[in-house]
Parts: sequence; C-alpha cells; structure tokens
Amino acid sequence: PFVQAVHVKDECEQRLENGEIQQCFPDLGILPLRRCLEVLRAGGYGGYYVVEWERAFNMNLAPLPEAFARFREYLLAFEREAS
Repeated sequence: PFVQAVHVKDECEQRLENGEIQQCFPDLGILPLRRCLEVLRAGGYGGYYVVEWERAFNMNLAPLPEAFARFREYLLAFEREAS
C-alpha cells in the first residue's frame, strides 16, 4: 500500500567502455524483471510502472518511441498472462 510507482528497466551483462551500465530492452538483459513484476503482483501492487530509458546519457540506445513501445508491449503481455 505504500508503493505508488515502480521504475522498470533492464541492463545488459556487458558494460559500456567507461564501465557504466548499458541498458537494453526488457527481458534481454540480466535483471530478473519478470520475477520482480510477479512479486509485486503477488503483494497486491496496483500502482504505476515508470519506464526508464537513459538515452540522454547514451545516444547509442534506441530512440525513445521504440523503447517505450517495447516496454509497453512487454508490460501489457505480462498483465495479460498474469490475469
């Protein structure tokens, strides 16, 4: 009941040349994103998902519209399967 929004992102196993985390589309990285969403759902979470895509810091990432579309598709599929 205390959590109103959860930030969602995934990261690649391989880091950038400068050692920073490299983001990737959902379920293509190393974070257990689906499991995290399952735990939230099991706990009764009904809040917002906030997609993080840090293209401003890494211009090699896909454009925002593509990233948001991929995350939206992923989250909607999760919601359908979990219902």
